[in-house]
Amino acid sequence: MRLLGLVLVLALGSPASRAASQPASLRLPAFAPDHVLVGFDTGTPRAVERSLEASVGARERGAVGAATHLLQVAPGSVLATVDALKRQAAVRYAEPDWMLAADQIPNDPGFSNEWGFYNTGQTIDVDENTSISGTPGADIKASAAWDVTTGTAWDPATNPAAPVVGVVDRSVYYYHPDLAPNMWSDPLPFDFKYSYTDSSGASHTDTTCPTGSYGWDSIRHLCDPYDPAAVPWHGTMVSGIIGAKGNNASGVAGVNWSVRIMGLRWDKNPCLCGYTSQTIEAIEYGVQAKRIWDNGDSAAGIAPHTAGANVRVLSNSYGCCYPVSTSTGKLPYDPALLDEVRKAGDANILFVASGGNSSYNIDPPNYSHGHYPCSFDNANTFGSYDATTGSFTPDTYEQSLGPAKNVICVASSDYNDQRSSFSNWGPHTIQLAAPGTNIYSTNQVGSYSFGSGTSFSTPFVSGVAALLLSLQPDLDAVALKHALVGTYAQESTPYTGCPCGYQGGGAVDQLSAFSGLLSTGGGRLDACAAIPGCGSDFALAASPASQSVTQGGGTSYTVTISRSGGFASSVSLSVSGLPSGATGSFNPNPATSSSMLSVTTSASTPTGTYPLTITGVSGGRTHTTTVTLVVNPPSGPDFSLAVSPTSQTVIRGGSTTYTVTISPSGDFAGSVSLNVSGLPSGATGSFSPNPATSSSTLSVTTSASTPIGSKTLTVTGVSGSLAHSTTVTLLVKRK
Repeated sequence: MRLLGLVLVLALGSPASRAASQPASLRLPAFAPDHVLVGFDTGTPRAVERSLEASVGARERGAVGAATHLLQVAPGSVLATVDALKRQAAVRYAEPDWMLAADQIPNDPGFSNEWGFYNTGQTIDVDENTSISGTPGADIKASAAWDVTTGTAWDPATNPAAPVVGVVDRSVYYYHPDLAPNMWSDPLPFDFKYSYTDSSGASHTDTTCPTGSYGWDSIRHLCDPYDPAAVPWHGTMVSGIIGAKGNNASGVAGVNWSVRIMGLRWDKNPCLCGYTSQTIEAIEYGVQAKRIWDNGDSAAGIAPHTAGANVRVLSNSYGCCYPVSTSTGKLPYDPALLDEVRKAGDANILFVASGGNSSYNIDPPNYSHGHYPCSFDNANTFGSYDATTGSFTPDTYEQSLGPAKNVICVASSDYNDQRSSFSNWGPHTIQLAAPGTNIYSTNQVGSYSFGSGTSFSTPFVSGVAALLLSLQPDLDAVALKHALVGTYAQESTPYTGCPCGYQGGGAVDQLSAFSGLLSTGGGRLDACAAIPGCGSDFALAASPASQSVTQGGGTSYTVTISRSGGFASSVSLSVSGLPSGATGSFNPNPATSSSMLSVTTSASTPTGTYPLTITGVSGGRTHTTTVTLVVNPPSGPDFSLAVSPTSQTVIRGGSTTYTVTISPSGDFAGSVSLNVSGLPSGATGSFSPNPATSSSTLSVTTSASTPIGSKTLTVTGVSGSLAHSTTVTLLVKRK
């Protein structure tokens, strides 16, 4: 298995203790050789900023994102310039423009291959040399969630606010037949405001993206996230997991069959990597598109909710770990990117990030293995790590601002619900896991393939977030996050603001393999747990399991309806398998909790043993249970009892009656003495006549002290050595 983004991974490979003892072996991860990123304190005059930039020999190339300036410096002077800037009082942060890399482990070779959605333990041929078989149920329960919703399609008239997911990744092949129906395109021209200076020295301040644009390319600064010169497989695979068109008899299905996908390219070909400034620019496009959607643009005559995009989720399958030494031995944590992630949160955008593929614990105090932007969820990682001494200096100001509250960080699970061997973990940094080993999805030029890595775990979470938004579009970014991950130990104050009812446990299944490794405990994503109404169901049971009856007689069974997952509907009942001459009826029907099945046979009903199937139907849900009916021939003179109705309701202090029918068989000609048991306290029962030969009336009288509720009464008839009984229900009500 070949790890892409190898430059970064090799730079990350040493544990912290080894880094401290062998500083000479440490290497700085890749960064831009001729520019740096700087952020100034809020309120710093522009003239002061320019003066400070000039004092270190830097020239501003433009602003990126929330509050970050891109400065041109002499080649080879990046680290010295960063050190000089950090000594200035008005400088909030300064850092190289770090190279970030995609978080995936690919291998080369429809729905049956998508074990992450529906795992039956099926055998999957990954390539000609590799087959895998998983553990049934080791999946995100997507099929159950799809029973409730598969997403909602965008419609400018009826559903203009359908959520958009921005895929911050490499080039996306938006012509792919499984992606084209779900790609976002701008309904009106969109003016993207940003600034940079190109290699020729020309200054650019904004670009107007025409109607029909699919997103942004921060490498080429174009309104087109597909670069024919690049190999678009990574961004295309991520997009397919989130939103490949489902149920179209072609290819694969994504988590959300109708979501709109915005391509936001930031990386270069062929390294699967890009600089922080390029990443910020890609994210900024999504943020500005969201704000145009929210607020419109009065200067351009654009009304709110008519242009831009309702970007609610950004999916980020990349990151960088920094076990490095600089000229001073210190390591920053990418505060420029942190600023932009917070800005996305201010725009109500959930930021889903991959946890990385180095098989490390990225929690503090393992500062040398922090993985950003994933680690932005943990403010304890904000600071400078000195790789030569192993010491960490916290950035108290950034820590005081707290973590980026809109970040979810994702680890990778495999098809047996184990931690993928490559996946990072962190009980105070990474919230949950999702499938990431041998994931099948869309690929370049209309094809499909497998890939592995937390890169492919992340879009599972992004897709489920969009699926939940299709039902609860008013969830803000923080509520959306907690609907998925619940509340967890890292938070000093438990989150209680989620209106969806899922805070606490989160949308996860607890796995022993991840116990203590994730902030949700050991949670693997469960799409069904995220979706209100998913898992709502009922089950049937009947007792006794078998009843015997003489030809011409009757009997009864009690049917119990057990509800789960908030199921509250009534169930319509039916019975099949009755022998000829026999009838069956339920009381009540439909029912919500229980019902009595009464079976009556005739003298002509054939003797024998009959399996009866009781079926319950509610909406699209159908369940069955079985009982046995044994019909015996008359064994000499005998009788059977039947009582009607099978249930009566009485106001406390009042009375009611039942009719008891005595059916003789085998030349029975005797009289039957009747009695009733099971009466509630304060109630009396009497029969007239008693004894009886053919029928009798049971009168039940309650008192003012009789308890409210339902009671089962047993009516018994005795004639000599013969005795038979049957049951009815008495419901006592207050009034």
